[in-house]
Formats: sequence, C-alpha cells, structure tokens
Amino acid sequence: MKSELQMLIAELEAEAELLQKELDQCLTDDKNYKAAHRFQKCLGLVNTKLKVLRHLENTNIEKGKELEWKIETLKNLMAELKQQFPTAFSQEMEIKYQNKINALEAYKQEYENKPLPFHMDGEVLYTLLGRLASNEIKKFTLQLEKYDAHIYFSKVNGELRIEVSTAEYYLGPVNLFQNKWNGLAGMGFTPTEEGALLLFPFFDQTMIPSILEILSRLLYDVLGAQGGNTAKIVVG
Repeated sequence: MKSELQMLIAELEAEAELLQKELDQCLTDDKNYKAAHRFQKCLGLVNTKLKVLRHLENTNIEKGKELEWKIETLKNLMAELKQQFPTAFSQEMEIKYQNKINALEAYKQEYENKPLPFHMDGEVLYTLLGRLASNEIKKFTLQLEKYDAHIYFSKVNGELRIEVSTAEYYLGPVNLFQNKWNGLAGMGFTPTEEGALLLFPFFDQTMIPSILEILSRLLYDVLGAQGGNTAKIVVG
C-alpha cells in the first residue's frame, strides 16, 4: 500500500506527464509557441515539486533518474545512427556506444544499492504535520546535531509557526538568508534574532505538501544536510 507521500508523488508524476504531452503537441503539431511557453513554465514548477518530494522519500532517487535518462538517450542515439547511417555506423562504433551504456547501467545499479545518505523520513514528517493540523499535538521540534540547528513547528490559534534557530558550528555561522534563491528569503521566511520565522495562517491538512517542499529545501539546500549527519524529532 502506498504512503501519503508516495501517492502525492504519483499524482505529480501524472500531472507532469500530461503537461509534457501538451507541451510536445504545442511545439510539433500546433506550432503554438506562446501556449508552449505556458506549459513549459507549469511543467518546471511541477518538476521542482517532484524533485524535493522525491528527495524526502529517497535522497538517491534523483541521481538514479538522471542516470536512467542518460542510458535511454544513448540507446536512442545509437538506434538513430544505425538507421540513418547503416554503412558509416561500424561495428566498432556500436561496441563503443554499448560499452558506455553498460558502464552507466553498472554505475546506476551500484548507486541504487548504496546506503541512503542523510535522509529525513517524509512519511513521519507527514504524519506529525497531520497530527498538528488536527490538534492531536501542539508542537514538535526537528534537531540537526551537526549545525546545532533546531526547526520548531507549533500551531497557535489555527496558525502554523515554523521557527528556525541555528548556532555557529566549526565552519562558521549558517547564513539562512545568503541569497534570494538558495537562502530562505525566497521561501517567505522573515529574519529573527535566533534565525528565521515562517507563518501559515489557517493551517490544515491541504498545506502539508507545500510545507514538506519548504522543509526539504531548508534541510538540503540551505543547511546542506548530507551523509553522516544525524537528527532527531522531539514531540511536545
């Protein structure tokens, strides 16, 4: 049985597939480039959501998909070259392409068998946010040991508060607002003396996917969580 997170990913994958078909039709059949631009923009947003949610489910999955795309691209290219240039495409060239494909497939298999690097269980976080939305719990805290960082989740008068507090660690202080794209400025956070604050008025279950996206970006893009890091969740 699929988890809530897996079902959400499946829905977004179906949406991305539909948008890609519409985009292809605009470019090839209709020659409607204005509409194609709109579909491309929507597809980009959906793919961004997919990337961060897959990262929560399994931090290795994006790399695996990238390798899979490279393998399929090489296979298609080899087939096209053989068809278009049957005389020029020698057996030596075919062996060369096949060796590249085999090497990528071996690397993909090796990568997929690697133990997960730092990985927050998205389903646990989904459940805790759901309990917070339904008032079963009042707050919980996510603690990252390496950075002496704490992410506090609390619900007050129907409003969700996400507070980030960081201390200096051996590489220097974590700059949560380093720039518009990689920091928290573009996510709606406001600076505080301890770190940063984000508010969600009228918090309910429908907001959980968006919160998971923000949390994933905070953990991996801003704080740089990676293999070997440890974290714990404290409820109450």
